Amino acid sequence: MTGKNLVSSFIQNTEDCNLLVCYEDIEFNNNSNRVFSYKINHSEYLNKWLEDNKNNIPEFYGGTAKNDDERFLLDKKRTILG
Repeated sequence: MTGKNLVSSFIQNTEDCNLLVCYEDIEFNNNSNRVFSYKINHSEYLNKWLEDNKNNIPEFYGGTAKNDDERFLLDKKRTILG
């Protein structure tokens, strides 16, 4: 997943504001002095939160909850059905 087009659009269509881009597990190259970046993997808060909540995160996303856990299946049905 990438936000490359979003960042490009921001730079092209705005003049008087800045953008913060938080990213993980990718290289982020920035040519604008209006775009600030933060590698979120280094966030102590986020890493503690992920560890504390790994039982609520599907294995597919690095947690310990089973991917077919009813909680996640219900969310998919809700999204599909509106």
